[in-house]
Amino acid sequence: MNKGDLLLLRCTTGGYPAPNITWTRLSDNNVVTFPLTFIGKQDEGVYRCTADNAFGSPAISDVTIALLSKPFFR
Repeated sequence: MNKGDLLLLRCTTGGYPAPNITWTRLSDNNVVTFPLTFIGKQDEGVYRCTADNAFGSPAISDVTIALLSKPFFR
């Protein structure tokens, strides 16, 4: 990712009834919505998708997002 990029993550799952999908940034435990505009280092980290339909255990998947550093040229 580069500063200012838009990120769209999809969390696909199935179930009956259809599960609710929640994305959480684990560093601060805040719920986030997508697309997400990355503005700086504070947006890096692990994001968690939780799919829950109140039956059984929720399905959980994590993804790590990092911003790219600009190359240094002389």
